[in-house]
Amino acid sequence: MGSKQNLNIQMWEKEIDEEIHILLSHNILTSQLAIAIYKACTLQFKDSNTKIGRYYYSHLGVRSKTMQLPNIYNAKYKKPRRLAKAYDLNKSPNMDNLFYISRKKTK
Repeated sequence: MGSKQNLNIQMWEKEIDEEIHILLSHNILTSQLAIAIYKACTLQFKDSNTKIGRYYYSHLGVRSKTMQLPNIYNAKYKKPRRLAKAYDLNKSPNMDNLFYISRKKTK
């Protein structure tokens, strides 16, 4: 594997880590993380993003929308907020207590 490919993988891994933190801290599921979870769990790697979005809408009861993701860093390091498509699980009528329970365990 070339160094450029390694760098891309490292950047992707860091982004996913940040998005997991946003999910657990703010109950916001980014579309990128939702797609990765869907494909890893269903092994349906050829499903379109639209099909995956419809799957989440039918189960969560909320559509993804473009939003500014919360800054997860402390005052020492300011990373600019980025816009991303995401599901606000706080507004989901179908949300059970799974994320709230896991968030309490991480504190």
